[in-house]
Amino acid sequence: MAFALFLVLLFFAPLAFGTTETWSTVTAELLTALAAVSYFFPLGKRKAVFYQIPALLPLLLCLGWIFLQCIPLPFSWVRQLASGTAAAYQPVLDLLPPDTWIPLTVNRQSTLLEGLRFATYGLFYVLTVQLLTSSRRLTVTVSSIAGLCLFIAIAAMLQRAAAPNTLFWVREMKSGVGSFGPWIYKNQYAGFMVMTCPLLLALFLLHRPIADEEASFRERLLHLFSGSGANLHLFLGFGLIVVIASVLLAESRGGLLSLAFALLLFFLLLARSQKKIQPLTLLFLLCGLLLASGWFSWSTILERFDRVFDTASGSLQDGRLRIWNDAVKIIPQHLVTGSGFGTFIDVFPLYKSFADSLVYDHAHNDFIELLTDGGLIGFLLAAWFIMAVLRSGWRQLFRRHERQAVLTALAAFSGIGGLLFFSITDFNLHNWANGLYFFFLCGLLVSAGHTREQYRHRPTLLAAAAAPGKANALAFIAAAILLLAGLRLHGGDILAARHYERAHLVSENQNIEQDKKLARMAELIEEAAKNAPFDGSYPYGLANIRQYQQQPELAQQLYSHAIVLDPLNGTYLQAAGLALAKTDPSAGSMLLETGYLRARLKEVPLRVWAGFELSQRRRVKAMQLLRQELRRDPRLLQPMYPLLLEYQFSRAETIVILPQLTSAWLGYANLARSAGNEEDAGFFTERALDYLDQEEEKPQPYWFMQVYSYHQKQGDKAVEVLREGIRRLPDYAPFHIYLGDYYKGKGITYRAIEEYEQALLIQPSNEALQKKLKQLKKEQQQP
Repeated sequence: MAFALFLVLLFFAPLAFGTTETWSTVTAELLTALAAVSYFFPLGKRKAVFYQIPALLPLLLCLGWIFLQCIPLPFSWVRQLASGTAAAYQPVLDLLPPDTWIPLTVNRQSTLLEGLRFATYGLFYVLTVQLLTSSRRLTVTVSSIAGLCLFIAIAAMLQRAAAPNTLFWVREMKSGVGSFGPWIYKNQYAGFMVMTCPLLLALFLLHRPIADEEASFRERLLHLFSGSGANLHLFLGFGLIVVIASVLLAESRGGLLSLAFALLLFFLLLARSQKKIQPLTLLFLLCGLLLASGWFSWSTILERFDRVFDTASGSLQDGRLRIWNDAVKIIPQHLVTGSGFGTFIDVFPLYKSFADSLVYDHAHNDFIELLTDGGLIGFLLAAWFIMAVLRSGWRQLFRRHERQAVLTALAAFSGIGGLLFFSITDFNLHNWANGLYFFFLCGLLVSAGHTREQYRHRPTLLAAAAAPGKANALAFIAAAILLLAGLRLHGGDILAARHYERAHLVSENQNIEQDKKLARMAELIEEAAKNAPFDGSYPYGLANIRQYQQQPELAQQLYSHAIVLDPLNGTYLQAAGLALAKTDPSAGSMLLETGYLRARLKEVPLRVWAGFELSQRRRVKAMQLLRQELRRDPRLLQPMYPLLLEYQFSRAETIVILPQLTSAWLGYANLARSAGNEEDAGFFTERALDYLDQEEEKPQPYWFMQVYSYHQKQGDKAVEVLREGIRRLPDYAPFHIYLGDYYKGKGITYRAIEEYEQALLIQPSNEALQKKLKQLKKEQQQP
């Protein structure tokens, strides 16, 4: 039963859309716990056997550290151990009792969920080592995973051709989201293939027909196609090429490089183990790759690699670099203990230096994120575990002579190395399915390196535990605790969400009196808070109700409780600030500012903060605030425009607030025009191009077109705009076409022809322009 659940989980995790949703995560964690409970159940008929597990101590210490981050400690201790964490809680401590204790993590709910996830991985690693001490189970498992890998690759390629905007034909996806196969994120599909493709390669080599070593190359080549087992060997080779081709089709740059690294590592280790290379295998793979690249074309892949480099400056342009530059700033503030596993999404906004409308839940580098979340303690413990596993596998690789054991261990070692290489540029270990497979490969490396095909007494070279009965009992207790913890944590979250949904339905019911409605909503949210005691959204929702019921003291206590649960949540901080401002405007303003700085998305928090300052008749401070933030992120102008209208900002004040950027002035002109203020729209449009030189980004064609459209009725000014556009963007054909149209209308035919010809040099396939130019030349030749 345990082995059956084990295999079901290995199939379920990737096929359940990478196990990224609550239902699939809960199912996978429960399957793992049930498999372990059934295997280690102490009252079974089988004789208790528990084999020693390499790297078990660092694994347990690492798991213990994750949960230790959730234990409340005196504030003075936290301030000494983790100044960054103490600073996160500091703004709300004045509202709490002086002896309040806080944890080392800045979000206990997220860290507990991460702890549960990694505990599941750890238990699966233990289960893999124990189950795969049987050579039969080892063979079945490797063959099953190789088959699953091939099935997913073929299905993903067919799905990309037939229904590209779906997940395995089941779920509709928005165009351009980057999904592939059952994964929402194509790099995580590639990460799965990086780990499993070496297993397919191991089977391919395992079933290779063995020819006489003294045979010629021609004889060996013939034997490859006609020898015993040749059909299976060729089928596996075909499957290997299909898997590699699917990664090509996924267009994952990091995936391609990591897969190449994993396969290269496999062949290097194989050459060292056998003291020779496999020329036919390499030739077969090379021909297959050339065929696949010819079929799918390298052009798209090369274009994606080209985008990484700016040929003009010779510098890297990948967006991950700016994430890494800001993420490393987190490390000194949380150097020893980290901010808490799973809290990168909470901490990063404080250190983010660039402006966009995205929420960054991961650092796109698992090593950096391990340092930010786990600190040096977490990083060193995780490194200890991985190195201990690799060391155990490495030692066995060159001691064993059984072909299956060596090839399987090589595949596991290469898959682990490939994913670690991929982790430099992505976050595969934070995908539930890929994280599970990483720990599975760790267990497979240990098992394959020690499992025997032929034996009399013991099926594995792993030493048995000194007290196997006690070890089994402890493993059973750990699995049972994990099962109960998963049921409590996930079950509580599910029940809480149901209560909250019912409260939402009550709020929309128009047949209930307002007082009864609020009382019922408060009752339901209180139940939700009991079921999910570490989720700050429920005390926050209850605080809003108490505030509406004119119970300010109780509301403030609830806001403070929500902030203690999630101190980096800008919404909670600003709500508490607005409530506190009625009695202490200075303290309230401080919380509003802190909430804005910690917010993941800035639009609403900035409007709340600036609106508060304006409501307090601090207009100059509000203008300074808006000017500063709009310079940092001009895109905030649109959500701020209603606030400017509400408080009747004059044109002179708007000029002070607006950044001196063409994009900002044209954006404001569009907003004014949509509000019916044509006078302001014209004023800001006319002067927008004066600030072209202050733009950091390359000028955009639509800037010139917007100003050109405004000046089109004024002749000379419109032409000046087009000429400036041509000077700034000489390869943009429409500018030449519009300028040609202007000269044609003025009767200056030769100048019109010149501009049309210039446009054709840029767009030689523009048939409409070709006809226009031909007609114009024909008219010019007529007397």
